[in-house]
Amino acid sequence: MPVRSAVQRYLRRRRSDATESSIRSWKYRLKLFVEWCEGIGIDAVSELRPYDLDEYYELRSSRVEPVTLEGEMRTLRTFLTYLDEQLDAVEDGLADAARVPDLD
Repeated sequence: MPVRSAVQRYLRRRRSDATESSIRSWKYRLKLFVEWCEGIGIDAVSELRPYDLDEYYELRSSRVEPVTLEGEMRTLRTFLTYLDEQLDAVEDGLADAARVPDLD
């Protein structure tokens, strides 16, 4: 499943249990991830590996404030959990590799 299609599917599934504002926020956060995947040649979600998620974390952590990074990575982890648990589209446990900063 292409990364962009997976995100669109995820957002459609979330419409019934989220506000429009939340959907817009998730869409923006995941758009950044989709663009990054496409930029490095990851075409399908099944190609994602823990190393890729670590690379993405490093990139984003150098560009945004910690609170922004926390929201982006939490959204990414939830998306990956959906792909794993609902669609079996990624390797088991991949969502755990999406590091979410622990802000006190």
